[in-house]
Amino acid sequence: MRKAKGVVMRKAKGFTLVELMITVAVVAILVSLALPAYRAFVLRSNRTAAIEAILTAAACEERIYSRTGQYSFDNTCKSTPDNYSKLVITKLNAGQGFRVVAIPKGGQAADPCKRLRMDHTGKKTLSGGPTKTVAECWAGR
Repeated sequence: MRKAKGVVMRKAKGFTLVELMITVAVVAILVSLALPAYRAFVLRSNRTAAIEAILTAAACEERIYSRTGQYSFDNTCKSTPDNYSKLVITKLNAGQGFRVVAIPKGGQAADPCKRLRMDHTGKKTLSGGPTKTVAECWAGR
């Protein structure tokens, strides 16, 4: 191949189509691995916020009981931890006990622990068809 007089050939700069396709494939693999782990982290984080709200509500009910001899049940102690769960306080034993339940909503409904519950004795349970154990859910795992 001859060069024309006075013409300088430059080397092409940039990426080839094959290099770009390999890069896209590597990024897709990394995202497919990271996304489920991130989703699980978000569910655990929101569950921890719900557990904190349950414990706070239970402590509030116990403070009211120690002062008045009865639980409040008037939403004095109910707080909404975030947009991912709803807190419900119900009477037990003709008003001599209570149960606090965190009901997941929105994306949190995919949480394998489902509904977290705690009663006035401190007993922690799950409802709604959980796929994890009580110990795993309440430990934040």
